[in-house]
Amino acid sequence: MAKTEETLIIEDVLYQNLFGSNPCLAREYGTKEVTVTLLKEKKVKEIVDFLSYNAKKDEFRCYEIKVSMADFKSKAAKTWIGNYNYLVIPRELYLKQSLYEWKEQIPYYVGIIVVNVERRSKWVAKRPSPMEVSAGMKFMLRQSLIRTLFYQNDKLKKNSAAKIEQICQETEK
Repeated sequence: MAKTEETLIIEDVLYQNLFGSNPCLAREYGTKEVTVTLLKEKKVKEIVDFLSYNAKKDEFRCYEIKVSMADFKSKAAKTWIGNYNYLVIPRELYLKQSLYEWKEQIPYYVGIIVVNVERRSKWVAKRPSPMEVSAGMKFMLRQSLIRTLFYQNDKLKKNSAAKIEQICQETEK
């Protein structure tokens, strides 16, 4: 299923937050749609909508993006397995109920980030509580993040090569 424009903007807002205007000053490293394997024996795989890692602090942040109430209430897994975990929702969805009602529908340790899609800005409506993450889980999260970044880089490289070839063919005509 194709992502909505809102989802794409929210991913971009989270991505830009990692380093602001200068990627060389990144405090955290992260990306969208990270597949994690939770149980090796049963091969339980879940997707973290957005995962970031702060190498200096050895901390992971998991972001679950929901753009509609139906999306939020769906049976799809909400993967909150990081040191800090967030529900990320657009402002319009956030305003459909009170902060108290939102808090009642998520685990106590999950924070809430609200994104103003039009302005491409965000604010924290509820701070998350820090969670302990085992060394084994951190190892798995690091592997998952690196694997996803590798696949995304490979896809970008192939897309770039295809575009260059297309431009060369067009100039030869």
